[in-house]
Amino acid sequence: MSGEYDPATPTHWAYRAAKSLPFAQVVVLRGIGHDVIDSDPCGSEVVADFLANPRRKLKTGCIGRMQAPQFIAAAEEQWQESATQRDAAIRSPKQMRSPFRFRHRTSTSPKKH
Repeated sequence: MSGEYDPATPTHWAYRAAKSLPFAQVVVLRGIGHDVIDSDPCGSEVVADFLANPRRKLKTGCIGRMQAPQFIAAAEEQWQESATQRDAAIRSPKQMRSPFRFRHRTSTSPKKH
């Protein structure tokens, strides 16, 4: 089993491993990262089906019912949260003041020793 968006164990590794394993079947779960079994109930269903009878072709109908990942909605939610935090910081002058003072040299000529 492989997650479509798995950066730790890419899908092409699953196909490579399947070449040398008896009864191997590669199943790619769409919209999932590394945790294919717990990220969606479909992962558990496919694993249970394989363990029940490893020689039989897997039942993978649940993959077609999986929803696409909602990246945009999560990004919008995160943007709204950061906007709320930004607004709070603007209203608080204490947060706007820096505890550090920086002094810059105005002279660009090298020091003479």
